[in-house]
Amino acid sequence: LRDGLARADLRLGDLLLQMSASFGVTGFDQLEPGDVGVVDGMIAAADTCLYRSKAAGRNRVIGKRLWPFGSTFVVEPGA
Repeated sequence: LRDGLARADLRLGDLLLQMSASFGVTGFDQLEPGDVGVVDGMIAAADTCLYRSKAAGRNRVIGKRLWPFGSTFVVEPGA
């Protein structure tokens, strides 16, 4: 998605605009019915990752896996 946005030709009249996007993502191995607290935690973690991604610069993805390992990953521009 990030790469596709960067490659898209977006024209406004004679002006060619360039886009970049930063994302915050999170994941969980398995959800059970009624895991509303887990879902709320995932949304909060993705939001935190989004702000970290924006603070690190343009065109980045930062994510956090919530369970069971809790590892953080970063996708740099061009990756």
